[in-house]
Amino acid sequence: MCIRDRDDGEWVFLAGTEAGTIWFYYPDRKYPVVVDGEKDRFYETLTGPGDGHLELRSYAWNDVGAPADDNDMSSRLWAAWDEKWFYLYEEVSDGLLSADGPNVWENDCLELKFDAAPTDTLTDSVWDLRLTALDGATPGVTLWDNLDHATENAWKQWHRKTIAGGYALELAVQWQAITANGETIVPQTGTEFGMGIKQHDNDEGTGISAMLQWSAVLLDRVWNTPKYMGTVRLLPDHQVQFIPTNKMTGVTNSVPYDGSDYTRSGIAEAAFPAAFGLMQNYPNPFNPSTTVRFSLPRDGNARVSVLDARGREVEVLAEGLLSAGEHCIRFDGAGLAAGIYILNLQTESGTAARKMALVK
Repeated sequence: MCIRDRDDGEWVFLAGTEAGTIWFYYPDRKYPVVVDGEKDRFYETLTGPGDGHLELRSYAWNDVGAPADDNDMSSRLWAAWDEKWFYLYEEVSDGLLSADGPNVWENDCLELKFDAAPTDTLTDSVWDLRLTALDGATPGVTLWDNLDHATENAWKQWHRKTIAGGYALELAVQWQAITANGETIVPQTGTEFGMGIKQHDNDEGTGISAMLQWSAVLLDRVWNTPKYMGTVRLLPDHQVQFIPTNKMTGVTNSVPYDGSDYTRSGIAEAAFPAAFGLMQNYPNPFNPSTTVRFSLPRDGNARVSVLDARGREVEVLAEGLLSAGEHCIRFDGAGLAAGIYILNLQTESGTAARKMALVK
C-alpha cells in the first residue's frame, strides 16, 4: 500500500505498492515496510501472538532436537499482510552460522509451511517457503535458498544479514504464489489458513542439530502434515493472529510464544500429537519397501496390518500395547506380488485404512 500527502497535510490511503515500499496506514501515523533487513516501525506496534509477534525461545524445540539455550538458537519474528503480500521479519540468535549440510534444508534457515484450506485432510496441500541465513555470495556456501518455491521473481522480496549474535531475515511473498493442490488463500480480514514455522540450526556441519517450531503439534513432519499446523487469522489494520490450535483436530500447543519463561516437562507435552491418525505410506507406489507412519493420542493396544485386495491379511507390522505419539515402521514387500494392498490400523481410538501400491 502507499500513502499520498494531501494539500491540507493529512495522509490519504491508496491501494497498491510503490517502488517496492509497502505503507501501512493508521489515522494518526504512517509506517513504511521496506524489505531491506531492517526492522520497520510498523513491527514496533505489534505486541504478541495476538497481533503478529512471536518469540521462539529455546524451549520451543521439536523432535529433531533442542538447542542448548536461547543464545544457541532462538528467534523473534513479526508478521503482517495486505491484499497483495504476506510479510515477515525476524531476528535470530545463533552462536554459529553454517551452510555445509548435505541438503539446503539442513542448513541454518527459516521455513514457512502454508495450508490454504485448514479444515481438510489432504497431505499434498502444503506449500512451503525457505530462506537460508547465508547465500551464494558467502565464501564456501554452495547450498542456499532465496524463497525458491515462489517461482516468479515478481512474487517475492527478501533480504538477509548478519547481526550481533546471529542473523536477521526479512521477506515478502505474494499471495498468488501460495498455492498447492488447487488451494489458495483469499487475503481479506477474517481469512484463516494453516501454518507451521520452523527455525533450523546446523552447528555440527553434518545436518540439522536442533529445530524450533511454531505450530499446533511440535513435530518436524508439519512439512507435509496439515493436522500438525497451527492457525493464522488475518486481522484488520494488517495484523495477523497466531493461534496454536489445529482447525481439524482441535489440538492446541501449550508452549508459550510471548517470550515468557517456561520449562518443558517432556516431549510428550507438545511434541506428541493428541490425535489418532494413519498417514499415507511413503514412497507410494513403492518397490520393495516403504515407510508406514501412524499416531496415537494415548497409550493403548493397537494392531497394524497389511491386507491384499481381497481383504486377506498378509502381514502384521505391529501388535500389542503401544505408546502415545507418532510411530514409524518399515514395511518390506519383497516377498509379495505386485498389486494394491491395504494398510490397516486398529486401535481403541478407532480404525483407519490406506491403499498402497507395490510395483515390480
